[in-house]
Amino acid sequence: MDLGPEDRAANRRSGLGPLLGYGVGIAAGAAYGLLAGRRRPPTPLAVALLGGSVMTLSDGSMTALGVTDPRRWRRVDWLSDIIPHLGYGMAAAATWNRLRPPARRGC
Repeated sequence: MDLGPEDRAANRRSGLGPLLGYGVGIAAGAAYGLLAGRRRPPTPLAVALLGGSVMTLSDGSMTALGVTDPRRWRRVDWLSDIIPHLGYGMAAAATWNRLRPPARRGC
């Protein structure tokens, strides 16, 4: 992907990460809401699905655009990527569960 002259391309590359992250996070949350419907999947499963899918999509997008190459990441790089994505998964799952109406008990 041509991002212009090298002096500007570096700045543009560093700005792509957060923008892609916002877009992927919003899209993943909306897709989860549509797929989950009225169900409440177990929280650990929801966290893994949300965090894992967002991490896969964002890292895949940045790799495809040539911004990064996960094959060259060290352990600390992977941890610094996994932890915030799991945090996103926890926040999104908790928000989804909080927005759902309480389950009706035997009427």
